[in-house]
Amino acid sequence: MCDAAVLLPIPDFIRADRLCFSGFDAGSPEFDLDEQGRECFAIDACIVPTVQALWAKGVKTTGCCCGHGSGHGVIGLLTASDDAPKFAPPYRPGDDYERRRDESRQQSGLAPGPLRGE
Repeated sequence: MCDAAVLLPIPDFIRADRLCFSGFDAGSPEFDLDEQGRECFAIDACIVPTVQALWAKGVKTTGCCCGHGSGHGVIGLLTASDDAPKFAPPYRPGDDYERRRDESRQQSGLAPGPLRGE
């Protein structure tokens, strides 16, 4: 378990990929500026060596957390399939989209009906 975060400058190859980095937010605890004024990720100290090793090999990460003592830490990795085009059947008025959506959500254990933003 870590007690502190370490500021790591955001690598250019991470910054350039919209799937890894959507922008610096100074108000978020996930970001901060280091002593040189560089935009950084605030990364749990105990997983910094692992994240640095991945970045050194060019592996793109999408986020991380050590789990803070829970034993369930995670480092999200961008895979080739993440950047593959995804196609959804077009919505046509009257094609009973809502019924199919609700059936799918019920099968997966989600509540039927629109979700926030729908």
